[in-house]
Amino acid sequence: FLAWAAENKKELIAAPRVVVDVHFPQLMIQQPEVVKALIRALERRGALTVAAIDYDPLYEPMVLEFKPDCVVHTCCTPETLEFRGKLDVPHLESIYFRQQSIEEWLKSPEGLLPGDYFFQVATGEFIGTIEPHTGGGPIHPGGSAEASTPVTERIERLADRTVSWIRLRHKENSAKKVAFVYYDLSGGKSEIMRGTATGMFMNGPRSLIGVLDRLRREGYAITNAPHSEDELIDRLMDHGRQIGLWAPGLLDRLARSGQAVLVPAETYRRWFETKVPAEQRAELVKRWGEPPGQFLVWENSGKSFIVIPRIDLGNVILLPQPLRGEAHDALSLLHDRLVPPPHNYLATYFWLQEEFGADALVHFGTH
Repeated sequence: FLAWAAENKKELIAAPRVVVDVHFPQLMIQQPEVVKALIRALERRGALTVAAIDYDPLYEPMVLEFKPDCVVHTCCTPETLEFRGKLDVPHLESIYFRQQSIEEWLKSPEGLLPGDYFFQVATGEFIGTIEPHTGGGPIHPGGSAEASTPVTERIERLADRTVSWIRLRHKENSAKKVAFVYYDLSGGKSEIMRGTATGMFMNGPRSLIGVLDRLRREGYAITNAPHSEDELIDRLMDHGRQIGLWAPGLLDRLARSGQAVLVPAETYRRWFETKVPAEQRAELVKRWGEPPGQFLVWENSGKSFIVIPRIDLGNVILLPQPLRGEAHDALSLLHDRLVPPPHNYLATYFWLQEEFGADALVHFGTH
């Protein structure tokens, strides 16, 4: 393949490399179009990509010789932990379904059927596979012999994530940006980064101090870091809290402190309209009103801003997990999958993506 690529893919021969792992029957019968779509999507993003048949006895030595920067699996794999340790690259997964049609899958609030989840997602996670994305499924339901049709949007998303992982692997630690999102349930005074039973009552502040120290020693660009859990808690209490509708004075103080992020309402509205599908926008507006909503919204000189509390440590920031409700009913909404999150919740994650440019998010301090 490399000899062929040197002649036919000259523009990619020195590019990052990706292996698409596939079973022979799936390559020939069940998922040929999915494999082809993955290869073409990755090539468009500048990755030299090859499909490799994983039950072939030469699979492991060939993959080791190819030296990929990432592997994308199209089904469960016979790879061992020992082999993955030698290869030392991220392993992502394109999953497929057979009982549902693509249309049924798209409309289902549950997504994959339980059997598909356990067969493909859970088994991969046992040996370190990450980021499962639906790659394809049948046009007709019922589990026939029909070959999978690629779900184009999901293929493109998986290709984006693959090259992002490759880029991150080659990025210097000093240039990486990390956001730690910590627990701050209900905006009460006693909940800040408090351990829970499902989080094994982890001492969040003390643990985070240890993680920040390790990151600093590993070369991450951290400035003005707290040196003790007491110092960290003082900062969290001062300008790292959610603020309820009942405390406009505290919100005004935070917004004027220079410590918080102020997202102009018009910026958030643009993100909202371009990132959220029309149907979901309508549901959110029905539940929480027009953008920018009410929670953590600060008015100044005729302009509105969504206020995002944060602790700024340079390329590492700490910020509280946005609440799922307007603080009054956060606990009841915490695990509700049907009620959309409010505007400030979306604004926080949109800002992390669009303006802070986070390479990684770490949800810290609870399950």
